[in-house]
Amino acid sequence: VELSEGTAGLQLELSLGDNAATTNSPDATAVDINGARGVYDRPGVYGVEQHSPAVQWEYAPGSWALLVGAGEPGLLKVARAIRFSGTTPVSSVVRLTRAPAGATLTGIFTVYPDKHSASASASAPPAPGWQTEVTYTPADGSDTITVSVNTSKKEGRTSVPGMIVGTWMPDATGVEVAGHHGYWSPRQHALSLEFGVDRYVNVEGWAQQGATSTLTLQQAVAVAKTLRLALQPLDRASWFDARTALPAGS
Repeated sequence: VELSEGTAGLQLELSLGDNAATTNSPDATAVDINGARGVYDRPGVYGVEQHSPAVQWEYAPGSWALLVGAGEPGLLKVARAIRFSGTTPVSSVVRLTRAPAGATLTGIFTVYPDKHSASASASAPPAPGWQTEVTYTPADGSDTITVSVNTSKKEGRTSVPGMIVGTWMPDATGVEVAGHHGYWSPRQHALSLEFGVDRYVNVEGWAQQGATSTLTLQQAVAVAKTLRLALQPLDRASWFDARTALPAGS
């Protein structure tokens, strides 16, 4: 993907399938994005960012782009400036030797925060570094499992042990998995393991809205034992080819 216009504070997601059939609201407006059919929708309808509008369009048959951020017409201007290329494979900062039991790979999310990010503040500006998340979902869609890592070493729940134990995981207990020290939170159904100084890889369970995750420590450990972090996680050139690094699963 090539962005040829300013993109501060924007988020772009790519996905497969007939997304528009299930995510449009009654307020959606049909738009044209370089000849492709699309919709411009009200803030929060896609569940990505509750305070930002979004535009979604089918840039290739069965392939959808979702851009969230600035309002119309700025958002549409950026959307029309995006160019897609099929020559660059998707990369992942983590490799798994096998998919979580009974689950299928359903998402790869990567973002590079800047001063316009929702999490940015004067006291805690985002550090340079990619944040990436890999998602696996069981056949019944009941309890999504995510593997995430923040490649920066500054600020944030995935970076600072004191913050993990003190706020995000107040009930955390220390664990050791495959030579990595970390923390398990039964309340958050989350395992965080240290991969290098102040750098954590997380395995978390996420249930459908209104439900509670069923991910156990044993299941999280089983996933953690199959993963490997890129040797130079700050350098995307060292990342893995997602086509071979992330098993599709069942």
